[in-house]
Amino acid sequence: MPELTDRQQEIILAAIHIIAEQGFQDLSLRLLAERVGVSEPALYRHFENKDDLLLKLVSFIVQNYAEVMREIQAPAQQALEELGEMLRRAVQFFDKLQPFSTTLYAAAAFYHKPEFIEQIQSVVQESRARIDELLLRGQQEGSVRRDLPSEQLATVILGAFRLLIEKWNWAQRGFDLAGKWEPLWATLKVLVAAEVMGKTESRRHIC
Repeated sequence: MPELTDRQQEIILAAIHIIAEQGFQDLSLRLLAERVGVSEPALYRHFENKDDLLLKLVSFIVQNYAEVMREIQAPAQQALEELGEMLRRAVQFFDKLQPFSTTLYAAAAFYHKPEFIEQIQSVVQESRARIDELLLRGQQEGSVRRDLPSEQLATVILGAFRLLIEKWNWAQRGFDLAGKWEPLWATLKVLVAAEVMGKTESRRHIC
């Protein structure tokens, strides 16, 4: 997709805030034009139509999120530590840019638009692949339990992360997201860490 102009980015950010405040159903070109201080016909100089605006909006969020995730390259760290940092950065991204999470996770609004779903799925697939890759590396280095496939562990972690973000959105972002994530990650880390296997085996021998 061609790079956005500064004006397009300004309009998209305004649209994201409207969606976060009022929902997709209330996003109209008229309301958007009022928010950015232009006439409705002026918007058509920047976007072909509402679908073009929404497609570029989703792409804008996806690209920003992907850039944050790709910045995390720390192969010297143990895999679980790198995974924890990646997820912590994701939480910080949503916490700092709160309207992005509302828009990105409101995928139901795009089910009738395959091109939109493709953009949203790219985020999930890339995140899933990165988590799976780190868990697999953890299994190879001995820090992640090996009795379960890495892809199943990735599903558990990604599902817990997504549920927390959705609960945060349902609560109108009314609680400390990072504060809720840290104990959740501590629990997930215990569940996937190799030490769990050692403790389980010890209990079996005692019994």
